[in-house]
Amino acid sequence: MPKYYPVFLNLAGKPAVVLCGGREAERKVAGLLASGARVTLINPELTPELERLAGEGAIAVERRGYLSGDLRGAYLAIVGTEDRELNHRAATEARQEGALVNTVDDVPYCDFIAPATIERGDLTVAVSTNGKSPAMARRMREELEAYLTPDYGDLLQVLERVRSRLLRRKVRPRPDAWQEGMDPAFRALVRQGALSEAQERLFQDLVRAAAQDWRLKSDAAGWCTKIVEAAARQSPSDGVPQRQGAPA
Repeated sequence: MPKYYPVFLNLAGKPAVVLCGGREAERKVAGLLASGARVTLINPELTPELERLAGEGAIAVERRGYLSGDLRGAYLAIVGTEDRELNHRAATEARQEGALVNTVDDVPYCDFIAPATIERGDLTVAVSTNGKSPAMARRMREELEAYLTPDYGDLLQVLERVRSRLLRRKVRPRPDAWQEGMDPAFRALVRQGALSEAQERLFQDLVRAAAQDWRLKSDAAGWCTKIVEAAARQSPSDGVPQRQGAPA
């Protein structure tokens, strides 16, 4: 079993091919569309939801089974038909075409595996068991869903806006200052939906922290300068031991 490298892919505008049907195809297509991929679905039958997407022009559809050449030009392919041998042939073609391939429930034929995910706005948390237990990945996802309350999406939005304001002003607080700023009072404002107030509170706290750190560094630099200047003014006879018989 390989050790997978966790990564988030930018699929915006990239061609993705889905070879499966039913609810599995619905889930895969929905995730790819949400990521901005250009999706082609190859399957003889479509669910009502997939028919709707095809009718709206959201996905391209080939209403047939897989044929050699279907994966030419694909950036990513998801294969999950009920024919295992066909899946293996499609996965082999995908690799030959340089496409990343996920073969559903067939880890040895996967270049990547799809983790269980929790989303709160732009916050995404992914859970993987390295393909060993989808049941455990689901359990972990459900437990994390209970912990990551909806306000975590709002929290990320506030942090992003504060960070942008600080960058525009070239203010760079130390990392610990961010953690200190997310105190219980700040989190309470976010949970209450008072996002503008929370944003201003955190921004002011971080500006003050950065200013204080700058003053401390300036004071330290000032003392170092004074010490160096004092040492430079000191003559050898003022404190540097002379060897016996050495000229003064």
